[in-house]
Amino acid sequence: MFRPVRVGDRYGFHTGTATGPWGRLDEHGDYQVYPLWERVARFRHGFAPVRVNGRWGFIDTAARLVVPPRFDAIWQPPNEGLDPVLGDLDGTDGDADRIDPLADWTNGFAPGVFPVRDGEEWVLVASTGTLLPGPRFTAIDEMSEERALVTRPEGMGYLDPRGVLVIPGPYEEATPFQEGRAAVRRQGRWGYIDRDGREVVPPRFTQAHAFQNGQAVVEADGVCFLIDRAGRLLASPTYDQMECLPGGDTFIVCRQSKAGLYQTGRGEILAPTFDFLAPLQDNLLLSQADGREGLVDGAGKVLLPCQYDRIVIDDPDLFLLQKDRRWGFYHPASGRVTEPRYLAVEPLSDGLAAVRDEEGRWGYVDATGQLVIPPVFDWAGPFRDGRAAVTVRGEVVFIDPQGRRLAIDLPIGNDPPLPGGLRQVEVNGRFGFVDAQGRFVLRPAFRAVRTFASGSLLLLEGDLWSMYAPDGRELHPATWTAVGLVREDRCWVSNGQGTGFVDGTGRLVVPMHYDQARDFSEGRAAVRRGTKWGFVDRDGREVVPPRFDEVTDFAGGISKTRSGARRGRLTLTGVYLPRIGTAPDEDDTP
Repeated sequence: MFRPVRVGDRYGFHTGTATGPWGRLDEHGDYQVYPLWERVARFRHGFAPVRVNGRWGFIDTAARLVVPPRFDAIWQPPNEGLDPVLGDLDGTDGDADRIDPLADWTNGFAPGVFPVRDGEEWVLVASTGTLLPGPRFTAIDEMSEERALVTRPEGMGYLDPRGVLVIPGPYEEATPFQEGRAAVRRQGRWGYIDRDGREVVPPRFTQAHAFQNGQAVVEADGVCFLIDRAGRLLASPTYDQMECLPGGDTFIVCRQSKAGLYQTGRGEILAPTFDFLAPLQDNLLLSQADGREGLVDGAGKVLLPCQYDRIVIDDPDLFLLQKDRRWGFYHPASGRVTEPRYLAVEPLSDGLAAVRDEEGRWGYVDATGQLVIPPVFDWAGPFRDGRAAVTVRGEVVFIDPQGRRLAIDLPIGNDPPLPGGLRQVEVNGRFGFVDAQGRFVLRPAFRAVRTFASGSLLLLEGDLWSMYAPDGRELHPATWTAVGLVREDRCWVSNGQGTGFVDGTGRLVVPMHYDQARDFSEGRAAVRRGTKWGFVDRDGREVVPPRFDEVTDFAGGISKTRSGARRGRLTLTGVYLPRIGTAPDEDDTP
């Protein structure tokens, strides 16, 4: 019923009706949200926080202010509540004011008990406006099992939902409750308490973790083992490390830098012989031994021996296996393995993935890795809506998921052709170029395009950029790893080793001598060598050698610069102008 909404730069609650204390009708009879505040958060248990003049108070469902606005912040869950949309961009509001209006600001405290920050300390205030008796806190953690971990200068303790410090401690360190137990540290040793504060496991461990399924990992004297809720030993202390997997019954264990698996009730289900084990999806783990990778499941079964150079999981339904520069597949649902034999593979699209065989021909496999369209194509694009573009003897044609040819009308559109006469078309999310007759000159294989005024093209296929003339001739092979935007008939290009600029003819007008570059503006482009920035002109001349820590692109004939603490400006001719109002001994020309 009460929905927090933003109205201009104010906030209120939308109820959909102007009756009672909420809303009003304007001169046209239309409903308006009213009243409005600087900030609001959702109603909980009949109360909502509102901010007035930078301070927080609380209202009830009749819009009455039951707690005057005198507090600095309301409580917010961890990793929530930082909503830049709600904060002012002029810097007048700090992060503490950028709240999530839908988050549970009560932290699980009883109705009418509000956690708020008063200055630098956290307190609890009642809906009557009076502070609850008890100490102040430097932090209040999220409520867990009706206990909120709190921090005081003398140590840590726990509040109950009434706001009563039922477990005063104080503890040197403590953790939230889980399964009726919380790990606490006293005199450098960890033990466990119950929700009443009773010590159920004496502090004798150097590390203690949360309980899962009635068991917890603890460490003493450099050795890890398992205990139950009463502190009884469940697993012999023979491991250097233990990490609980999702589900709480299986653990990655390490002994002498080798990893294996331990399962409650079964013991060691996979001997520690692996260099590395990492959880993946659906009870699967990536294994590594002697630099090779494999797969095991959470029951300790080896699904794939460690014989692959890489196992890539871009798609959760079909894993990629690489070995000796060849690619294969693993289908986790069926366990089907296609041993690496393809030179290249593309991602699954509409349940099919393009693959290239030893002869350089392309075909398609299905979602299990089985070859369903033989490799007979010179090139193959992704499937979408039941069709894919392929090339056969240089001609681009379309096929269906069974490999049969389709008659397709290309979506050329009404845009004028490029200066060389080519037209850009999009097929299944990729770009290609056709001539005046609609024939493909450049196949639809490109993920991104940069166009020069001359009609020359920078095209991204896979992860590399190439350059083509207006008539479709290749000017530069696909070796550039990144390019900029075409500005003033110049575009920066990078091969991963250096960065330079090309013009519309494909000529390298600025050598690849720089580590980074930005697009041209007003005849100048910022370039970086090492950690210093300078500028080049369109002919590649270094008009300002790299010597600044920061520069802005030229605008109105000026670039702002910084060298250390010194700030200044540059003209297009490279003349340095110290910042106006800076003393001479504080700002020298770099």
